[in-house]
Amino acid sequence: MTGLANAQTTYFQKLYGDYIPDNGSAMAATQDGNYVLVGNCGDATTDSSDITLFNLSSFGDLLWSRRTGDPKNEFAYDVKNTADNGSIIVGSSNSSP
Repeated sequence: MTGLANAQTTYFQKLYGDYIPDNGSAMAATQDGNYVLVGNCGDATTDSSDITLFNLSSFGDLLWSRRTGDPKNEFAYDVKNTADNGSIIVGSSNSSP
């Protein structure tokens, strides 16, 4: 993630995740001035993809993260704020119900 003031000024640049391929899918500003970033992260053990949710400060500092998935692939496409100051993730899974 890169925080920009304008096209010429970078405030910060941060990387999140620990295994390639990791990617961000969507970001939303929260009511408290922070951000939620949702994406996909590779799982080296199962060779699959999991969903990761990051809560970031306005300066890009990691406040907390959550990862969810099973041995099959899960993908996050979007994140939205909820009325109770939470977040909801839109995604898909290759798992059976």
